[in-house]
Amino acid sequence: MSDYERAVWAHREKWRGDDGLCGARSPGELSLWRSSLSATAELQAWLRDSGCSYEHLSAAFVLSPPAQRLFVAAARAGASASEMRLISTAMRELQNSGRLDLSRLELELSSGLKALRNCLDAESSRIDSPETPGSPADDTAAQGAVPDRDRRSTAWPRCVLVERAAVDRMSAAAIPFGAREFDSRTCLPATPIAAQKRELVLAVQKGPFVRALQRDYYRGRDVGLLELGEGCPMDCVYCYLQTYLRSQRPVAFVNFADCTPAIMGAPHDLLCTGMLSDSLVLDRFLRFIEFLEDLPAGRGPSVEARTKSPDVGHLQPARARRVILSWSLSPEEIVAQYEFGAASLTQRLDAARHAWGLGYRIAFHLDPVLLVDGWARLYAGVIERLLGLSFRPEYVTIGSLKLEPKLRTAIGRRFPRRTGFLRALELCADGKYRYAGPMREAMYAALRRPLAAAGIPILLSMEPC
Repeated sequence: MSDYERAVWAHREKWRGDDGLCGARSPGELSLWRSSLSATAELQAWLRDSGCSYEHLSAAFVLSPPAQRLFVAAARAGASASEMRLISTAMRELQNSGRLDLSRLELELSSGLKALRNCLDAESSRIDSPETPGSPADDTAAQGAVPDRDRRSTAWPRCVLVERAAVDRMSAAAIPFGAREFDSRTCLPATPIAAQKRELVLAVQKGPFVRALQRDYYRGRDVGLLELGEGCPMDCVYCYLQTYLRSQRPVAFVNFADCTPAIMGAPHDLLCTGMLSDSLVLDRFLRFIEFLEDLPAGRGPSVEARTKSPDVGHLQPARARRVILSWSLSPEEIVAQYEFGAASLTQRLDAARHAWGLGYRIAFHLDPVLLVDGWARLYAGVIERLLGLSFRPEYVTIGSLKLEPKLRTAIGRRFPRRTGFLRALELCADGKYRYAGPMREAMYAALRRPLAAAGIPILLSMEPC
Protein backbone atom coordinates (compact mmCIF):
# COMPACT_ATOMS: atom_id res chain seq x y z
CA MET A 1 0.00 0.00 0.00
CA SER A 2 1.36 3.42 -0.96
CA ASP A 3 1.80 6.34 1.46
CA TYR A 4 -1.15 8.01 -0.23
CA GLU A 5 -3.37 4.98 0.32
CA ARG A 6 -2.31 4.76 3.97
CA ALA A 7 -3.23 8.42 4.41
CA VAL A 8 -6.69 7.76 3.04
CA TRP A 9 -7.13 4.71 5.29
CA ALA A 10 -6.15 6.75 8.32
CA HIS A 11 -9.02 9.17 7.68
CA ARG A 12 -11.69 6.50 7.16
CA GLU A 13 -11.81 4.36 10.28
CA LYS A 14 -15.16 2.92 9.28
CA TRP A 15 -13.48 1.19 6.35
CA ARG A 16 -10.90 -0.60 8.48
CA GLY A 17 -11.06 -4.39 8.51
CA ASP A 18 -9.23 -7.46 7.29
CA ASP A 19 -10.27 -6.88 3.68
CA GLY A 20 -10.38 -3.11 3.96
CA LEU A 21 -13.98 -2.99 2.75
CA CYS A 22 -16.07 -4.69 5.42
CA GLY A 23 -17.19 -1.41 6.93
CA ALA A 24 -18.43 0.22 3.72
CA ARG A 25 -22.09 1.06 4.21
CA SER A 26 -23.25 1.72 0.64
CA PRO A 27 -22.06 1.32 -2.95
CA GLY A 28 -21.64 5.09 -3.03
CA GLU A 29 -19.18 4.99 -0.12
CA LEU A 30 -17.38 2.02 -1.65
CA SER A 31 -17.14 3.93 -4.93
CA LEU A 32 -15.74 6.95 -3.09
CA TRP A 33 -12.98 4.80 -1.60
CA ARG A 34 -12.12 3.35 -5.01
CA SER A 35 -12.16 6.75 -6.67
CA SER A 36 -9.83 8.14 -4.01
CA LEU A 37 -7.23 5.58 -5.12
CA SER A 38 -7.64 6.58 -8.77
CA ALA A 39 -7.53 10.33 -8.14
CA THR A 40 -5.34 12.39 -10.40
CA ALA A 41 -1.67 12.75 -9.53
CA GLU A 42 -2.26 16.46 -8.84
CA LEU A 43 -4.92 15.68 -6.23
CA GLN A 44 -2.82 12.97 -4.59
CA ALA A 45 0.15 15.33 -4.39
CA TRP A 46 -1.95 18.10 -2.88
CA LEU A 47 -3.29 15.72 -0.21
CA ARG A 48 0.24 14.79 0.79
CA ASP A 49 1.47 18.39 0.82
CA SER A 50 -1.52 20.02 2.53
CA GLY A 51 -2.30 17.53 5.26
CA CYS A 52 -5.99 18.24 4.61
CA SER A 53 -8.27 15.56 6.01
CA TYR A 54 -9.93 13.02 3.77
CA GLU A 55 -13.30 14.38 4.88
CA HIS A 56 -12.56 17.66 3.10
CA LEU A 57 -11.80 15.80 -0.12
CA SER A 58 -14.79 13.46 -0.32
CA ALA A 59 -16.54 15.61 -2.94
CA ALA A 60 -13.34 16.25 -4.92
CA PHE A 61 -12.69 12.54 -5.46
CA VAL A 62 -15.81 12.13 -7.60
CA LEU A 63 -14.97 15.06 -9.87
CA SER A 64 -13.79 14.38 -13.41
CA PRO A 65 -9.99 14.57 -13.89
CA PRO A 66 -10.14 18.08 -15.50
CA ALA A 67 -12.31 19.28 -12.61
CA GLN A 68 -9.88 17.76 -10.08
CA ARG A 69 -7.06 19.73 -11.69
CA LEU A 70 -9.06 22.96 -11.36
CA PHE A 71 -9.80 22.07 -7.73
CA VAL A 72 -6.08 21.67 -7.01
CA ALA A 73 -5.33 24.94 -8.82
CA ALA A 74 -7.78 26.69 -6.49
CA ALA A 75 -6.15 25.01 -3.49
CA ARG A 76 -2.69 26.12 -4.55
CA ALA A 77 -4.03 29.64 -5.03
CA GLY A 78 -4.33 29.86 -1.26
CA ALA A 79 -7.79 28.57 -0.36
CA SER A 80 -8.23 27.38 3.21
CA ALA A 81 -9.37 23.86 4.07
CA SER A 82 -12.93 25.04 4.78
CA GLU A 83 -12.99 26.95 1.50
CA MET A 84 -11.81 23.86 -0.38
CA ARG A 85 -14.59 21.83 1.18
CA LEU A 86 -17.18 24.34 -0.06
CA ILE A 87 -15.55 24.57 -3.49
CA SER A 88 -15.38 20.79 -3.98
CA THR A 89 -18.98 20.34 -2.85
CA ALA A 90 -20.23 23.06 -5.21
CA MET A 91 -18.24 21.62 -8.12
CA ARG A 92 -19.63 18.14 -7.46
CA GLU A 93 -23.22 19.44 -7.41
CA LEU A 94 -22.68 21.33 -10.66
CA GLN A 95 -21.07 18.29 -12.28
CA ASN A 96 -23.98 16.05 -11.27
CA SER A 97 -26.48 18.55 -12.68
CA GLY A 98 -24.55 19.00 -15.95
CA ARG A 99 -23.81 22.68 -15.23
CA LEU A 100 -20.06 22.46 -14.55
CA ASP A 101 -18.44 24.89 -17.02
CA LEU A 102 -14.71 24.43 -16.42
CA SER A 103 -13.66 27.06 -18.97
CA ARG A 104 -15.67 29.71 -17.17
CA LEU A 105 -14.42 28.62 -13.74
CA GLU A 106 -10.80 28.73 -14.92
CA LEU A 107 -11.39 32.26 -16.17
CA GLU A 108 -12.91 33.28 -12.83
CA LEU A 109 -10.02 31.68 -10.91
CA SER A 110 -7.56 33.77 -12.92
CA SER A 111 -9.26 36.79 -11.33
CA GLY A 112 -8.90 35.36 -7.83
CA LEU A 113 -10.48 32.94 -5.37
CA LYS A 114 -13.26 35.38 -4.50
CA ALA A 115 -14.37 35.52 -8.14
CA LEU A 116 -14.36 31.71 -8.30
CA ARG A 117 -16.43 31.39 -5.12
CA ASN A 118 -18.95 33.98 -6.32
CA CYS A 119 -19.34 32.16 -9.64
CA LEU A 120 -19.82 28.77 -7.91
CA ASP A 121 -22.36 30.26 -5.49
CA ALA A 122 -24.34 31.83 -8.34
CA GLU A 123 -24.38 28.66 -10.44
CA SER A 124 -25.23 26.41 -7.48
CA SER A 125 -28.21 28.59 -6.57
CA ARG A 126 -29.70 27.89 -9.98
CA ILE A 127 -29.59 24.10 -9.73
CA ASP A 128 -32.98 23.78 -8.07
CA SER A 129 -34.54 26.80 -9.77
CA PRO A 130 -37.34 26.01 -12.27
CA GLU A 131 -36.59 27.16 -15.80
CA THR A 132 -40.18 27.95 -16.75
CA PRO A 133 -43.48 28.53 -14.99
CA GLY A 134 -45.59 25.50 -14.10
CA SER A 135 -48.06 23.96 -16.50
CA PRO A 136 -51.81 23.88 -15.78
CA ALA A 137 -52.72 21.67 -12.86
CA ASP A 138 -55.43 19.90 -14.86
CA ASP A 139 -52.90 17.54 -16.46
CA THR A 140 -51.07 16.63 -13.26
CA ALA A 141 -53.43 14.29 -11.49
CA ALA A 142 -53.59 11.31 -13.82
CA GLN A 143 -50.96 8.57 -13.65
CA GLY A 144 -48.56 10.54 -11.51
CA ALA A 145 -48.03 13.43 -13.93
CA VAL A 146 -46.37 16.40 -12.24
CA PRO A 147 -46.34 20.11 -12.92
CA ASP A 148 -43.87 21.54 -15.41
CA ARG A 149 -42.18 23.35 -12.53
CA ASP A 150 -41.08 20.04 -11.01
CA ARG A 151 -40.26 18.29 -14.25
CA ARG A 152 -37.95 21.06 -15.39
CA SER A 153 -35.79 21.05 -12.26
CA THR A 154 -32.17 20.38 -13.16
CA ALA A 155 -31.48 18.71 -9.80
CA TRP A 156 -31.79 15.27 -11.34
CA PRO A 157 -31.66 12.56 -10.24
CA ARG A 158 -33.20 12.91 -6.80
CA CYS A 159 -32.31 9.28 -6.08
CA VAL A 160 -29.77 6.85 -7.57
CA LEU A 161 -30.41 3.11 -7.38
CA VAL A 162 -27.55 0.71 -8.16
CA GLU A 163 -28.12 -2.89 -9.13
CA ARG A 164 -25.87 -5.14 -7.07
CA ALA A 165 -24.38 -6.70 -10.21
CA ALA A 166 -23.42 -3.20 -11.42
CA VAL A 167 -21.37 -2.11 -8.41
CA ASP A 168 -18.15 -3.80 -9.55
CA ARG A 169 -18.67 -3.08 -13.24
CA MET A 170 -18.56 0.71 -13.38
CA SER A 171 -15.81 3.27 -13.05
CA ALA A 172 -15.23 4.26 -9.47
CA ALA A 173 -16.26 7.91 -9.68
CA ALA A 174 -19.45 7.18 -11.59
CA ILE A 175 -21.57 6.07 -8.61
CA PRO A 176 -22.87 9.21 -6.89
CA PHE A 177 -22.30 9.34 -3.14
CA GLY A 178 -25.32 8.02 -1.23
CA ALA A 179 -26.58 5.67 -3.96
CA ARG A 180 -28.84 2.84 -2.77
CA GLU A 181 -28.22 -0.77 -3.73
CA PHE A 182 -30.90 -3.24 -4.87
CA ASP A 183 -30.95 -6.84 -6.10
CA SER A 184 -32.92 -6.70 -9.35
CA ARG A 185 -34.98 -4.20 -11.32
CA THR A 186 -37.96 -6.53 -11.03
CA CYS A 187 -37.88 -5.90 -7.26
CA LEU A 188 -38.25 -2.11 -7.53
CA PRO A 189 -41.63 -0.87 -6.27
CA ALA A 190 -44.34 0.41 -8.60
CA THR A 191 -44.54 4.15 -7.97
CA PRO A 192 -46.18 7.04 -9.87
CA ILE A 193 -44.53 7.93 -13.17
CA ALA A 194 -43.42 11.30 -11.85
CA ALA A 195 -41.56 9.65 -8.97
CA GLN A 196 -39.94 7.10 -11.27
CA LYS A 197 -38.66 9.80 -13.61
CA ARG A 198 -36.85 11.52 -10.72
CA GLU A 199 -34.74 8.40 -10.15
CA LEU A 200 -31.73 6.96 -11.99
CA VAL A 201 -31.02 3.25 -12.10
CA LEU A 202 -27.49 1.99 -12.75
CA ALA A 203 -27.72 -1.58 -14.00
CA VAL A 204 -26.02 -4.26 -16.10
CA GLN A 205 -27.24 -4.90 -19.64
CA LYS A 206 -27.83 -8.63 -19.81
CA GLY A 207 -29.14 -8.74 -23.38
CA PRO A 208 -27.55 -7.74 -26.69
CA PHE A 209 -26.29 -4.17 -27.07
CA VAL A 210 -26.93 -3.98 -30.83
CA ARG A 211 -30.25 -4.82 -32.46
CA ALA A 212 -31.65 -4.33 -35.93
CA LEU A 213 -34.22 -1.59 -36.57
CA GLN A 214 -37.03 -1.76 -39.10
CA ARG A 215 -35.94 -1.10 -42.64
CA ASP A 216 -37.70 2.25 -42.98
CA TYR A 217 -36.31 3.75 -39.78
CA TYR A 218 -34.15 6.18 -41.74
CA ARG A 219 -35.03 5.64 -45.36
CA GLY A 220 -31.85 5.14 -47.36
CA ARG A 221 -29.65 4.15 -44.40
CA ASP A 222 -28.87 0.77 -42.84
CA VAL A 223 -29.52 1.59 -39.19
CA GLY A 224 -29.15 -0.44 -36.01
CA LEU A 225 -30.03 0.28 -32.38
CA LEU A 226 -27.24 0.62 -29.80
CA GLU A 227 -28.92 0.14 -26.43
CA LEU A 228 -26.85 1.84 -23.72
CA GLY A 229 -29.81 2.74 -21.53
CA GLU A 230 -33.56 3.14 -21.44
CA GLY A 231 -36.05 5.57 -20.00
CA CYS A 232 -35.93 9.36 -19.84
CA PRO A 233 -36.43 11.96 -17.07
CA MET A 234 -38.26 14.22 -19.54
CA ASP A 235 -41.99 13.76 -20.03
CA CYS A 236 -43.02 14.54 -23.60
CA VAL A 237 -46.76 14.18 -24.15
CA TYR A 238 -46.36 12.16 -27.37
CA CYS A 239 -43.44 9.95 -26.25
CA TYR A 240 -43.78 6.27 -27.17
CA LEU A 241 -41.73 5.22 -24.12
CA GLN A 242 -44.86 5.75 -22.00
CA THR A 243 -46.23 2.44 -23.23
CA TYR A 244 -43.13 0.79 -24.75
CA LEU A 245 -41.22 0.38 -21.47
CA ARG A 246 -42.50 -1.52 -18.44
CA SER A 247 -40.91 1.01 -16.05
CA GLN A 248 -40.38 4.74 -16.55
CA ARG A 249 -37.25 4.84 -14.40
CA PRO A 250 -34.27 6.00 -16.49
CA VAL A 251 -31.70 3.21 -16.62
CA ALA A 252 -28.04 3.49 -17.60
CA PHE A 253 -26.14 0.30 -18.42
CA VAL A 254 -22.78 0.48 -16.69
CA ASN A 255 -21.17 -2.39 -18.60
CA PHE A 256 -21.25 -0.47 -21.89
CA ALA A 257 -17.58 -1.32 -22.53
CA ASP A 258 -18.77 -4.87 -23.26
CA CYS A 259 -20.44 -3.58 -26.42
CA THR A 260 -17.12 -3.05 -28.25
CA PRO A 261 -17.25 -6.31 -30.28
CA ALA A 262 -20.90 -5.72 -31.15
CA ILE A 263 -20.16 -2.19 -32.38
CA MET A 264 -17.06 -3.03 -34.37
CA GLY A 265 -18.76 -6.04 -35.96
CA ALA A 266 -22.15 -4.44 -36.56
CA PRO A 267 -23.46 -4.96 -40.13
CA HIS A 268 -24.90 -1.42 -40.20
CA ASP A 269 -23.46 1.88 -41.40
CA LEU A 270 -25.12 3.78 -38.51
CA LEU A 271 -25.98 2.82 -34.94
CA CYS A 272 -28.47 4.95 -33.02
CA THR A 273 -28.48 5.41 -29.26
CA GLY A 274 -31.10 7.57 -27.62
CA MET A 275 -34.11 5.85 -29.15
CA LEU A 276 -35.05 4.40 -25.76
CA SER A 277 -33.45 7.11 -23.62
CA ASP A 278 -31.79 10.51 -23.85
CA SER A 279 -28.14 10.04 -24.72
CA LEU A 280 -26.65 13.19 -23.19
CA VAL A 281 -28.64 12.92 -19.95
CA LEU A 282 -27.18 9.46 -19.28
CA ASP A 283 -23.74 10.39 -20.59
CA ARG A 284 -23.32 12.85 -17.73
CA PHE A 285 -22.96 9.82 -15.46
CA LEU A 286 -21.30 7.17 -17.63
CA ARG A 287 -19.21 9.09 -20.20
CA PHE A 288 -19.91 6.50 -22.90
CA ILE A 289 -19.51 9.13 -25.65
CA GLU A 290 -15.87 9.50 -24.63
CA PHE A 291 -15.58 5.70 -24.69
CA LEU A 292 -17.06 5.57 -28.21
CA GLU A 293 -14.61 8.22 -29.39
CA ASP A 294 -11.73 6.12 -28.09
CA LEU A 295 -12.64 3.11 -30.26
CA PRO A 296 -10.28 2.50 -33.21
CA ALA A 297 -10.90 5.06 -35.94
CA GLY A 298 -11.69 3.94 -39.46
CA ARG A 299 -13.45 0.75 -38.38
CA GLY A 300 -17.06 0.04 -37.51
CA PRO A 301 -20.15 2.24 -37.98
CA SER A 302 -20.82 5.79 -36.87
CA VAL A 303 -22.93 6.19 -33.72
CA GLU A 304 -25.76 8.72 -33.47
CA ALA A 305 -26.44 9.96 -29.93
CA ARG A 306 -29.92 11.47 -29.91
CA THR A 307 -31.02 14.02 -27.31
CA LYS A 308 -33.20 16.94 -26.26
CA SER A 309 -30.76 17.93 -23.53
CA PRO A 310 -28.42 20.95 -23.29
CA ASP A 311 -25.92 18.97 -21.16
CA VAL A 312 -22.68 19.35 -23.13
CA GLY A 313 -20.43 20.84 -20.46
CA HIS A 314 -18.88 17.46 -19.65
CA LEU A 315 -17.98 16.55 -23.24
CA GLN A 316 -14.34 16.12 -24.18
CA PRO A 317 -13.08 17.09 -27.67
CA ALA A 318 -13.94 14.53 -30.34
CA ARG A 319 -11.03 12.39 -31.46
CA ALA A 320 -12.22 9.66 -33.83
CA ARG A 321 -15.33 11.65 -34.93
CA ARG A 322 -17.32 8.44 -34.67
CA VAL A 323 -20.15 10.02 -32.68
CA ILE A 324 -22.85 12.13 -34.32
CA LEU A 325 -24.58 14.23 -31.67
CA SER A 326 -28.13 14.82 -32.84
CA TRP A 327 -30.81 17.07 -31.39
CA SER A 328 -34.55 16.76 -31.90
CA LEU A 329 -35.83 20.25 -32.69
CA SER A 330 -39.31 21.64 -32.07
CA PRO A 331 -40.77 25.15 -32.12
CA GLU A 332 -40.67 26.87 -28.75
CA GLU A 333 -44.48 26.73 -28.62
CA ILE A 334 -44.39 22.93 -29.03
CA VAL A 335 -41.67 22.60 -26.38
CA ALA A 336 -43.71 24.61 -23.87
CA GLN A 337 -46.94 22.71 -24.51
CA TYR A 338 -45.80 19.14 -25.13
CA GLU A 339 -42.15 18.55 -24.15
CA PHE A 340 -42.05 18.86 -20.37
CA GLY A 341 -38.56 18.83 -18.90
CA ALA A 342 -36.81 19.19 -22.27
CA ALA A 343 -34.46 22.03 -23.17
CA SER A 344 -35.77 24.98 -25.16
CA LEU A 345 -35.05 25.25 -28.87
CA THR A 346 -32.49 27.96 -28.13
CA GLN A 347 -30.72 25.77 -25.57
CA ARG A 348 -30.56 22.84 -27.99
CA LEU A 349 -29.08 24.95 -30.78
CA ASP A 350 -26.57 26.51 -28.37
CA ALA A 351 -25.57 23.02 -27.20
CA ALA A 352 -25.12 21.94 -30.82
CA ARG A 353 -22.84 24.93 -31.46
CA HIS A 354 -20.75 24.00 -28.44
CA ALA A 355 -20.47 20.36 -29.53
CA TRP A 356 -19.53 21.43 -33.05
CA GLY A 357 -16.74 23.52 -31.57
CA LEU A 358 -15.43 20.38 -29.86
CA GLY A 359 -15.21 18.60 -33.20
CA TYR A 360 -18.36 16.47 -33.08
CA ARG A 361 -20.47 15.76 -36.12
CA ILE A 362 -23.97 17.18 -35.71
CA ALA A 363 -27.40 16.12 -36.97
CA PHE A 364 -30.94 17.29 -36.31
CA HIS A 365 -34.41 15.73 -36.24
CA LEU A 366 -37.73 17.30 -37.09
CA ASP A 367 -39.51 14.26 -35.73
CA PRO A 368 -42.27 14.03 -34.79
CA VAL A 369 -43.76 17.02 -36.56
CA LEU A 370 -47.02 17.96 -34.84
CA LEU A 371 -49.60 19.44 -37.20
CA VAL A 372 -51.00 21.96 -34.73
CA ASP A 373 -52.59 25.25 -35.75
CA GLY A 374 -49.96 27.31 -37.57
CA TRP A 375 -47.56 24.39 -37.89
CA ALA A 376 -46.11 25.59 -41.21
CA ARG A 377 -45.14 28.96 -39.74
CA LEU A 378 -43.79 27.42 -36.52
CA TYR A 379 -41.56 24.83 -38.22
CA ALA A 380 -40.43 27.34 -40.85
CA GLY A 381 -39.04 29.34 -37.93
CA VAL A 382 -37.15 26.30 -36.66
CA ILE A 383 -35.64 25.67 -40.09
CA GLU A 384 -34.68 29.33 -40.42
CA ARG A 385 -32.75 29.14 -37.16
CA LEU A 386 -31.17 25.83 -38.19
CA LEU A 387 -29.98 27.34 -41.46
CA GLY A 388 -28.61 30.31 -39.55
CA LEU A 389 -25.99 28.16 -37.82
CA SER A 390 -22.37 28.61 -38.81
CA PHE A 391 -22.10 24.94 -39.83
CA ARG A 392 -24.11 22.44 -41.83
CA PRO A 393 -25.37 19.25 -40.15
CA GLU A 394 -24.57 15.78 -41.43
CA TYR A 395 -28.27 15.28 -42.14
CA VAL A 396 -31.75 16.23 -40.98
CA THR A 397 -34.44 13.60 -40.45
CA ILE A 398 -38.12 14.43 -40.91
CA GLY A 399 -40.94 12.32 -39.54
CA SER A 400 -44.62 12.73 -38.89
CA LEU A 401 -46.39 11.72 -35.72
CA LYS A 402 -47.18 8.01 -35.41
CA LEU A 403 -48.90 6.40 -32.43
CA GLU A 404 -49.93 2.90 -31.50
CA PRO A 405 -53.52 2.69 -30.22
CA LYS A 406 -52.46 2.05 -26.63
CA LEU A 407 -50.23 5.15 -26.67
CA ARG A 408 -53.08 7.30 -27.93
CA THR A 409 -55.17 6.02 -25.03
CA ALA A 410 -52.37 6.70 -22.53
CA ILE A 411 -51.96 10.28 -23.77
CA GLY A 412 -55.66 10.94 -23.31
CA ARG A 413 -55.49 9.54 -19.77
CA ARG A 414 -52.31 11.33 -18.63
CA PHE A 415 -52.71 14.62 -20.52
CA PRO A 416 -56.44 15.14 -21.10
CA ARG A 417 -56.02 18.83 -21.98
CA ARG A 418 -53.12 18.25 -24.39
CA THR A 419 -54.84 16.07 -26.98
CA GLY A 420 -55.70 18.60 -29.69
CA PHE A 421 -52.87 17.37 -31.92
CA LEU A 422 -54.45 13.89 -32.00
CA ARG A 423 -57.71 14.87 -33.69
CA ALA A 424 -56.47 14.68 -37.29
CA LEU A 425 -54.92 11.21 -36.88
CA GLU A 426 -56.37 8.19 -38.62
CA LEU A 427 -55.63 4.48 -38.30
CA CYS A 428 -53.34 3.28 -41.11
CA ALA A 429 -52.62 -0.13 -42.60
CA ASP A 430 -49.55 -0.63 -40.37
CA GLY A 431 -51.77 -0.46 -37.26
CA LYS A 432 -50.58 3.00 -36.19
CA TYR A 433 -52.37 6.30 -36.05
CA ARG A 434 -50.92 8.84 -38.48
CA TYR A 435 -51.95 12.03 -40.20
CA ALA A 436 -53.69 11.40 -43.52
CA GLY A 437 -51.45 10.86 -46.55
CA PRO A 438 -52.17 14.25 -48.20
CA MET A 439 -51.41 16.05 -44.91
CA ARG A 440 -48.10 14.24 -44.57
CA GLU A 441 -47.17 14.97 -48.18
CA ALA A 442 -47.86 18.69 -47.67
CA MET A 443 -45.78 18.64 -44.49
CA TYR A 444 -42.82 16.89 -46.10
CA ALA A 445 -42.89 19.22 -49.10
CA ALA A 446 -42.93 22.34 -46.92
CA LEU A 447 -40.06 21.17 -44.70
CA ARG A 448 -37.86 19.58 -47.34
CA ARG A 449 -37.84 22.55 -49.73
CA PRO A 450 -35.62 24.97 -47.73
CA LEU A 451 -33.37 22.19 -46.42
CA ALA A 452 -32.77 20.76 -49.88
CA ALA A 453 -32.07 24.24 -51.25
CA ALA A 454 -29.31 24.57 -48.64
CA GLY A 455 -27.78 21.25 -49.71
CA ILE A 456 -28.52 19.44 -46.45
CA PRO A 457 -29.09 15.67 -46.74
CA ILE A 458 -32.64 14.73 -45.71
CA LEU A 459 -33.78 11.36 -44.36
CA LEU A 460 -37.40 10.34 -43.90
CA SER A 461 -38.11 8.63 -40.58
CA MET A 462 -40.42 5.60 -40.40
CA GLU A 463 -42.50 6.70 -43.37
CA PRO A 464 -44.26 3.68 -44.93
CA CYS A 465 -45.30 5.39 -48.15
